[in-house]
Amino acid sequence: MINVHIIGERGVEGNLCDVAYIRLYIPFQLLALDNHINLSIGQTYVGYESSDVFIVHRTWYAWADIFAAEHLVHMVHSMGKKLIYDVDDNLFNVPGIAFLNKVSMYFLSKHADVVVVSTPELKKRMERLNNNIQVIPNYLDSRLFEGRRGVFRDNNPIVIGYMGTFTHQRDFQMIKLPLMRVLQKYKPSICCEIVGAITDANTVRSIPSIRIRALSGVTDYFSYWNWMCKNCFWDIAIAPLKYDDFTCCKSDIKYLDYSALGIAGIYSNHPAYKDTIKHRETGLLVENNCDSWQEALEEMIKNVSLRNTIRTNAHDELWKNRLMQDNAIRWLQILE
Repeated sequence: MINVHIIGERGVEGNLCDVAYIRLYIPFQLLALDNHINLSIGQTYVGYESSDVFIVHRTWYAWADIFAAEHLVHMVHSMGKKLIYDVDDNLFNVPGIAFLNKVSMYFLSKHADVVVVSTPELKKRMERLNNNIQVIPNYLDSRLFEGRRGVFRDNNPIVIGYMGTFTHQRDFQMIKLPLMRVLQKYKPSICCEIVGAITDANTVRSIPSIRIRALSGVTDYFSYWNWMCKNCFWDIAIAPLKYDDFTCCKSDIKYLDYSALGIAGIYSNHPAYKDTIKHRETGLLVENNCDSWQEALEEMIKNVSLRNTIRTNAHDELWKNRLMQDNAIRWLQILE
């Protein structure tokens, strides 16, 4: 049996990042429960020298630098063990990532035995650093939202929803005008809810029929899903995404989230979504301009049959193909 030690990304405050659960903690815990591996988890590698494989995630920790990365690589390889580096975003193109972190990430990418990424586009971007890059898409743990399986709700007024981290404010700004037009045109039979994503009050002050929902009591990835399942019963969900060197490598995680909750989604026609979503079957793919977004929003509002088709198909496709329980085995194949 393979002994695996995972070091997930933690933020400045020491909290484990949500994506660490998606990418590593949950799938490897599933492998351990099925007795495929022996699993250990920790922020350090010291004391875990008996592990066969060490897996490091993204920036590792807020103050990780080249010296920490060099020491880890030397320790692992001097013992004849293996190192996997997992990354799900093109973090080299993110201004908010510290230079020390980027140097550490570069070194880990170059010297890992395997680099695992979330999208084919990210693989292309990183092939200059390592000739052994494997793609494992993101999946969701069905235990987090099994209470919403087959649950669809029709609201009056119709609710358009949007959720995301605060890094998505510029994406929301892109569709602010068409959203304003639609909310004004169809009020009072439609409203909008925002979860996260917006930090600037001026962004929403001029938008009619909009409500900002606070993630009360949410402290980690599991409480986030508990809150979403209890509070987000939207008719339509939106996922605008600007195109640049960073976002072109992003995954379709919003599609997974919306599909799990049984919501019909409208998405930017963007590399993150266009290879996953079947237009007009599992979502609407929209060009990033005001007219296209307004047309898509209006069609989804007026066409109840289309809404029902999309939400049902996307929900079924997730349960059929994108569950962690069915795909964690892909990690085992890389380990072996």
